[in-house]
Amino acid sequence: MKIWGIPLFFTGLILIAIGILPYRRLTRIQLKPHEFHYDGQSLHYYEQGKPQLRIPQNSIESLSYVEKDELYGLLIKLKRPFQEKIAILNNRFDLESFLTKSAEKFPEGDLFLPYFSERSFKEAASWLQ
Repeated sequence: MKIWGIPLFFTGLILIAIGILPYRRLTRIQLKPHEFHYDGQSLHYYEQGKPQLRIPQNSIESLSYVEKDELYGLLIKLKRPFQEKIAILNNRFDLESFLTKSAEKFPEGDLFLPYFSERSFKEAASWLQ
C-alpha cells in the first residue's frame, strides 16, 4: 500500500473527474439552454446565450424533428442553390466542423441543432409557414 497508495488515489480522482464531465455538460445546458428566435425573416440560433448563426427563411427547404439514441433536436435542410448565405454571428463559431458533425449524425439534412424538444419544433414550424 505504501508504493501503490498514492498513484491509486490520483487515478481514482482522475476517473471521478472524467465521470463528472457529462453531468457538467448537461447542467450547463440546463442553466443556459440552446435557443432560437425568429425575427420575421430569419432564424437566429443561440448557444449558452450567445448568438451563433442567422439562417434566412428563404434558404430553409424543410425543418424536422429528429431523435436518434440519446440525441434529439431540429434538422434543417437547406435549398440548393443558396438564395442567401448563412451568417455566422460569433467569430469563434466553426461552421465547417458544425456542418461535418451534423452530416455525421444526420446525413439526410444540412444543419442539426441539438437539444430542442418536439414542442420547439412545432413552434418553429409554425413560424416558417
